[in-house]
Amino acid sequence: MEIAAFLVGSASFMTSDEMLALAHAMAQAGTQLTWDTPVVVDKHCIGGIPGNRTSMIVVPIAAAHGLTIPKTSSRAITSPAGTADTMEVLARVDLTVDEMKEVVKTCHGCLVWGGHVNLSPADDILISVERPLSLDTREQMVASIMSKKIAAGATHLLIDLPIGPAAKLRTALDAMRLRKLFEFVGDYFGIAVEVITTDGRQPIGNGIGPVLEAQESWPCWRTIRRRPPICARNRCGSPPTCSNMIRICAAERDICGRASCSIAARRSSRCTR
Repeated sequence: MEIAAFLVGSASFMTSDEMLALAHAMAQAGTQLTWDTPVVVDKHCIGGIPGNRTSMIVVPIAAAHGLTIPKTSSRAITSPAGTADTMEVLARVDLTVDEMKEVVKTCHGCLVWGGHVNLSPADDILISVERPLSLDTREQMVASIMSKKIAAGATHLLIDLPIGPAAKLRTALDAMRLRKLFEFVGDYFGIAVEVITTDGRQPIGNGIGPVLEAQESWPCWRTIRRRPPICARNRCGSPPTCSNMIRICAAERDICGRASCSIAARRSSRCTR
């Protein structure tokens, strides 16, 4: 009851300082990950679009370019499949922190279930109360997402904001307001935040659900001449997401000494051709 009262009260009004304090408190409540590299990238989509499997494609491409991308994802909340559910079709996602770090050391990146590594556990409690109350304010959303990225040790973050009639954001004005909040919190905590808007007018890809989404993601990981079914139509949002992620990090350093910003952006869009 106390948690519900807090969420209802903060939903009506939350100052910038309160939003920053909430993000910091939730990040400090669980595991704090640290990495032996100056650039750690992450990405997040605010969701609300069925079939969104962008992370399944973006993480391998970013890791192949030498970026460190320890991606923690959630299970299904409002859609038939969360990224962790889709990845679990192909591999384990309930890794420990030590196992996660070993995978990142070997492959530059990983895709694991965030709930098992105890990142911002308070946020999961708040979400379980927010859902039946239909609470989803901008300030609470930003504090929730940023708390997990702070705890994950990210230095560079790409935020994907789908816009559409049935998405969480209906207009470009709504997206602009949310973008400013993400950039404000990121600047305060020393995280370079890049925000992009994507088409949220229809479901992504042809299949919805863990198995079907995994099947459509698989061709994008392989070097084959046949066009991948979703990336060929650029409906998954992965090429622009990869390009922007690599661009903001290429300004920091030459990725593995082999790619400038423009070259990396072109290579990351190969699955569209």
